[in-house]
Amino acid sequence: MRTHLTWIIPLAIVLLAAAAFFGVSLYRQLTASVQVTVAPGSGAPVEPAPPPSAEVTEQVAARLREAGLNGQPVLGDTAISGHMQRLAAGEVDADTLLQYAADLERLNRFSTEQGGSIPTAFWDVRSKEMEANGWDEYTVVRQIAVPEAEPYLLLLAQGYGRFLRFKAAEAAGEDTALDAALDIFAAVAVYQEKMSPQPEPVDDPAAGKGRADAMLMVWQSLVAGSTRTNPLTGGPLFSHSIF
Repeated sequence: MRTHLTWIIPLAIVLLAAAAFFGVSLYRQLTASVQVTVAPGSGAPVEPAPPPSAEVTEQVAARLREAGLNGQPVLGDTAISGHMQRLAAGEVDADTLLQYAADLERLNRFSTEQGGSIPTAFWDVRSKEMEANGWDEYTVVRQIAVPEAEPYLLLLAQGYGRFLRFKAAEAAGEDTALDAALDIFAAVAVYQEKMSPQPEPVDDPAAGKGRADAMLMVWQSLVAGSTRTNPLTGGPLFSHSIF
């Protein structure tokens, strides 16, 4: 028995290590569509932007309103009031806010076309962790509102759309959170196959387990939420929890 254990235990350790490596590697590929490359802030003081005219201020507020932002914070979002305070204080300029509104509209349009209609306030957040790293919602949204991010945005819209259907039918007892979560898992499987197609079958248990682990990590990030920083890549990541 001891003879068997002397080689079984090291082999098991090697297989688990290999599976972890494959899982982390694949997870990086699967989440690459939402990883942004915002460099940490230097901490150096930024010279305030000159105050805009009343006409420009009104235009910016109108564009943010058209983009779907809340007038006042609801669930920790910055909201129009917060952006306008920054504008008046010179912490952000009008061009940045106008670009932000355009990017938000693109995200809104894409998610609506996919049946998800993700609330604009979902993106309108600047957490303490983001601030500590020198990130802001303007730069992060600018980098996620691009064609390269569409595969993950599609998955996110599908997940949010399924969540809305669950909430609509929950009271009548016609749907359950488990069914919704499993449907989202199926969407993650499709996303995984698109981002990292299954190779020809090979006799490699570690690689198979790695793919399964990666799928579970993406699904968990979508359903249960994730931190603002992806621990595997070090890049900022929106908390995508919908339950």
